Amino acid sequence: MLWSQSGQEKLATPRAKELLRAGIFDYDLIRTAYYLGMRNQDPELAILALQLRIKTWPDQATDGWLKLGHIYNSPAALDEQKALQAYQAAMQAGPDAFKPAVLAKVPLAYQAKVQ
Repeated sequence: MLWSQSGQEKLATPRAKELLRAGIFDYDLIRTAYYLGMRNQDPELAILALQLRIKTWPDQATDGWLKLGHIYNSPAALDEQKALQAYQAAMQAGPDAFKPAVLAKVPLAYQAKVQ
């Protein structure tokens, strides 16, 4: 993913998507793919990266689910049902002690539905 670091993000974005779909990835590629997806307004890439991150590194699931919720709540990928499901998963992914902090990161429109 050196392309993304050398200013060739337009080349790096489809290559990252291709690698993720083929199941060829590591943590750095996941992070880079998420960054590229968000920066280049490619929610499909960002979503794919987050889904793989949640599955492969479950200790980071809370953050991943929150970010997925934010993407699905954005105009670029608006899907209120998927946003709600992601925020609910974020609330369930972490220990009870962290639930108030997680809830604080959920948009107000969804907070009552995820508690």
